[in-house]
Amino acid sequence: MNPFRALHRRERGEAAVLEMMFVIGLLLLPTVIGLAQVPRWIDARSTAELAAQEAVRQMVLAPDEATGRAAAEAMARQIVVNHGWPESALLGVEFSGTLVRGGEVTAHVTVEFPAIVVPPIGEFGGGMARTWSHTERVEDFREF
Repeated sequence: MNPFRALHRRERGEAAVLEMMFVIGLLLLPTVIGLAQVPRWIDARSTAELAAQEAVRQMVLAPDEATGRAAAEAMARQIVVNHGWPESALLGVEFSGTLVRGGEVTAHVTVEFPAIVVPPIGEFGGGMARTWSHTERVEDFREF
């Protein structure tokens, strides 16, 4: 038996193992990065939902609409910042409904967050903007 032929077979086997490791790595890396983003997306959603709830609460407790809008926007901005997002992540707070006894007011909060974040490298994919809403009823015995 030729000793060089056995050596050549062993090198081919090692190359196949290395190729398999690279292919598996290339398949698993995007999957792992995608799964690592799920908690961030959930955090963005819960932040925006809380901001909408508190914004509409500030609006229905305010003495008038102008004061309510200012307090609601300040509250939503504070919630976004307190949850670790940049202040610029809050794109807007809008309201629908009427501020009258027994009426309903809905707050629509739009938050932008990066699509993919790889910690040592940075953000990829641009920003994803999502809007969440919350509705609250104005008390029936409320004075304006």
